[in-house]
Amino acid sequence: MKKTLLILFLIPFLSLRAQLFAPFGNSDGTVYCIKTDTVNNAIYAGGSFNKIADGLYNVSNMAKYDGSTWSNFGGGGTLGGPVLAIEIYKGNVYIAGQSSFVRYWIGTRWEDTPGTLNGTVQALAVYNGELYVGGDFEYANGLLVNHLAKWDGTSWKTVGSGLNGRVLTLSVYDSKLCGW
Repeated sequence: MKKTLLILFLIPFLSLRAQLFAPFGNSDGTVYCIKTDTVNNAIYAGGSFNKIADGLYNVSNMAKYDGSTWSNFGGGGTLGGPVLAIEIYKGNVYIAGQSSFVRYWIGTRWEDTPGTLNGTVQALAVYNGELYVGGDFEYANGLLVNHLAKWDGTSWKTVGSGLNGRVLTLSVYDSKLCGW
């Protein structure tokens, strides 16, 4: 009797666990990041690829999933390189990448944040109303930031004296900005 109860208890648990993961298909390259947009009910995928989800062509490193199908997002080849990070900030989709860019979508085109970063941008996270940017760079628009900067929607700012090494990822946990 005890074995039967244990098996009956585990069956719903295993069924629930199987439903927690939903693969989206394949791509012809590498997907480096995904981001959910709960306001627009979408998922964005960024990386180094030209097609995604079983043959959708000309997505050029950025695609959008609307709950049933994938589509090109943001004009294809205008990104300037692989997308390594995606974040939603002040209602806009922000992307960052290998070609030292941080851009945001304004509904019809990508807009660059003013100024340049002098290396690869690998991580984005929103914390305390500002967009934090991490990567393998030392300067943001001429300002010494040492691998970690913040964007307030208008200009780049330092985060203390920065960090001693590159930032690969950022996240917010327990009301703190965390990175690796």
